[in-house]
Amino acid sequence: MLLVDQEIQVFLRNGTLPEQQQTAIYNGTPKCVTNIGYDLRAKSFARAGHEEDSCELQPGESVFVTSEEIVQFDHHTVGKLALKNSRIRMGLTMDAPVYQPGHKTVIFFRLTNVSSDLVCLRKGEKYAMLMFEQLESAPVHPYQGAFQDEFSFQGLADYTSQYADQISGWQNQQLAVLREKHLRQRRNHSDDFYCHFYHSKCKYFSGRNCRNRQGLSRL
Repeated sequence: MLLVDQEIQVFLRNGTLPEQQQTAIYNGTPKCVTNIGYDLRAKSFARAGHEEDSCELQPGESVFVTSEEIVQFDHHTVGKLALKNSRIRMGLTMDAPVYQPGHKTVIFFRLTNVSSDLVCLRKGEKYAMLMFEQLESAPVHPYQGAFQDEFSFQGLADYTSQYADQISGWQNQQLAVLREKHLRQRRNHSDDFYCHFYHSKCKYFSGRNCRNRQGLSRL
């Protein structure tokens, strides 16, 4: 059952009380309560190991958003995120997990710019709505995973070593694609133009591999 505004107001009040095993929104504000959810406020944006108060997303770029709020879910409640309608129309898409019963955490989600325009993201803005769903019964095992009590963005956390070979494999695949693209374009176009382009744009190709290094000074 999806919970509505009156029940979400209770979660806000719970966030002002001594901590108990009940659903609560900490650092929240009544202004963010909607009829069927709570509009999260962005606190920071994480990418490349850094957190920023604002950022610019080029077409195709992604960033993780950290919420101002900390949310605790009791054993009968899960949290689901939905991207706000206005942000969809800006050209953003969102990826987010389901927040499980027993989880206490800052809310994290990833935004990707799928438009052809530059999109600016700022602290305090609202990008996603958190919805609360009541379960008919509590699970035997509430959440006790690697992201419990995650109050700042930890990336893969305890999964880093487990997924390292998969990430490396993906990067090597991307590198092979870039190499093939570079070689194909060199065969089909002027050496002077494409050597200049890839020396300035592509980190994977060094000058010693270029048979036309001397020609760069003429461009």
